Order: sequence, then structure tokens, then C-alpha cells
Amino acid sequence: MIHTINILFLFLFISLNAQNVERTYTTGSSLEMGRQIGSKHKEKIVALCAQFNYMLQIHLKLNKKQLADKANKIAAHLAAEEIDELRGIAQGAGIKYDDMLIYNFFYSLGSSPFACRQFAVWGDKSKSGALIHSRNLDWFDYPGEPM
Repeated sequence: MIHTINILFLFLFISLNAQNVERTYTTGSSLEMGRQIGSKHKEKIVALCAQFNYMLQIHLKLNKKQLADKANKIAAHLAAEEIDELRGIAQGAGIKYDDMLIYNFFYSLGSSPFACRQFAVWGDKSKSGALIHSRNLDWFDYPGEPM
């Protein structure tokens, strides 16, 4: 099962190294699969969490506790298995759960120039019943020029 949580995760790996996309196959409960992902990709997760935390603090002028509070409010709307997977990734990577939430909700935590948005509908919410997904890219290429 692929969770929405992994979408950002996979996007970042693809964008970091488009020529050598690494596939990760997992089994078990959501928590166990998260641990497998976190353990396998620990170095990347730790580095990206630190970078994303720093970017959000600088651009949104919020401290880490404020970011964690906002991330936890978003997480309250996730399914239990998604929470378990995030906890597992954090455990496997050896980082705090709040850091994993901040990393995972990077795009949703603020209304800054790099806050992309997306939506998806399916089933009785779309005319054909098929998945319809859209995403915009509002990221700026540093030092401030549009990509």
C-alpha cells in the first residue's frame, strides 16, 4: 500500500537524484514499513529534515516548537496507519516524530513562496470515478529567482 505520506518522500528522492531512483520494498504493518523506510534512507532523511526545518524557521519566522504545533494539528487529520508509518520512519531514521511531521508537511506549514498546493478527488467525487490529481509548483529557486 502506498500512502500519501510517501509521495513527498519519493518526490524528494527523485528530484535529488533523477538518474538513480532507488526503490524500497517494505512489508508488515504501517509502523514496520515506516521503520524499514527510515532505516534504509536514514542519511537522506536526517539531512532533509534539518534543511527543511531550517528553511521553514527562516522564511516563516517560527521556532521549532511553533512548527511542530502546526504540524501536529495537520497530523490530527491523518488515518491511524499514516501516523504509524510516520512514527516508524522517524524511529528508523533516529529522528524525533515532530521533526518527521515538519518534514512531511513542509508544503502545508505556511503560506510562503515555496508552499505548493495540490488536490485529489476520486470515486463519487469525480465524474468518471477515476482519480484526478493536480499540483502546482510555487517553489522559488534560491536566491529568490523563480524556477
